[in-house]
Amino acid sequence: MTDLNHAGGPAAEPVDMWWLNPRPAQAGTWAAGICTACPVRSGCGRADDMATVCAVTGNQPPPPPPAYPAGIDLVAEATGYGMQDTVAALLQPGWADIADAVIERSEATHGGDGTDWSRLQVGRNIASLAVAVLLPLGHYTGAGWVAHAVSTGGITAPVFGPAGAVLCAAGSTWLGRHVPGLLGAVCGIGWSLMSAAARGLWSFVRSPRGWLLTRPLIWAAASGVLIVSWRVIVHTLTGA
Repeated sequence: MTDLNHAGGPAAEPVDMWWLNPRPAQAGTWAAGICTACPVRSGCGRADDMATVCAVTGNQPPPPPPAYPAGIDLVAEATGYGMQDTVAALLQPGWADIADAVIERSEATHGGDGTDWSRLQVGRNIASLAVAVLLPLGHYTGAGWVAHAVSTGGITAPVFGPAGAVLCAAGSTWLGRHVPGLLGAVCGIGWSLMSAAARGLWSFVRSPRGWLLTRPLIWAAASGVLIVSWRVIVHTLTGA
């Protein structure tokens, strides 16, 4: 009867189960019981104490692992090498390399450009600071008013206090201009004046001379916060 997979051809050769019946050439290479000296015998499912050829590789069993001197802990040694590699990786590229990279990038970006000290605008900032700290506005200077507002109403008071007053006045005027009679006419005139003042103020702020208004306000806010912080520090240190 011919092989079903080879119709009309010769019959298939029988399977050579060499691990059960080793070849003479291979059988003469090793003595019986090579599995007993195999280092992976405990995990091998084909181990046979009478085998002369490895059932997995068809050849000699794997060589035994290299011998280490007594007293060496291989796990500790491997862990030590891993820690050394980890520390070396953490120390690379290092602060010196990072500083060199920053310097090189800075030189490439600003190469040939000298320091432009005019950008600090020392004159404008000193004048604005003097206005914010020394120019009286009623009972307080600009910085003093900010410090008082922060002390009494919180850090948001210097912003939301004036903003709330402006919105209240603008909203009342806008609603009043819709009332018939004399009140509506007066509110209409007031709304026109407020609109013109707002447009003029916005144009002035956006003009080259806008710093005359914005810079003192910025210095007043910063100085007021510093005054409040200094008061808190003194109060804490002296216990007053």
